[in-house]
Amino acid sequence: LVDGFESPPSDALISLVAAKAGLALSYLKNATKEALAKVPLLGNRLAEHCSQVQTQLDSIRVDGRPPRLDNKRDWYLVLERLQRDKAIYAFCHDILDPLFSREGWPQDRFIHMVGNRKHICEEIIPILEKAAKMRRIGERMDVVAKRTEAIEIEKLDKRRAELTS
Repeated sequence: LVDGFESPPSDALISLVAAKAGLALSYLKNATKEALAKVPLLGNRLAEHCSQVQTQLDSIRVDGRPPRLDNKRDWYLVLERLQRDKAIYAFCHDILDPLFSREGWPQDRFIHMVGNRKHICEEIIPILEKAAKMRRIGERMDVVAKRTEAIEIEKLDKRRAELTS
């Protein structure tokens, strides 16, 4: 169980964890940030940001204890959890929230908050699959184009009626 981080995790935190997990590009990126943060005047904000990210990193726990510094497996587990949490947040924000706000789907039926994290109920999966299938069928039938065409015809009819009266 990985916990002790804010949801959604920042890209900077994910990058720092990736460096700890042994990913070379993230290591290089974070080493560069740390070097730039040490430059007087230029690096003050970056140093503050690096300090905040380090504080976030220090609060992460794996099974109730901090990840072992020398154990890349612990850090890789943390990395997977952070990426998963960010992906769930993006899915909720980009896909589900518009369905809840615009389409009136019942949010409390599909999303449960545990702490400050969203958990998606499994029962939404078949519903989303059916919705996607219906959309594909609609696209094949060109429903959107026909609807748009009908709206345009209605506008032209109204304009024609105004001109003749």
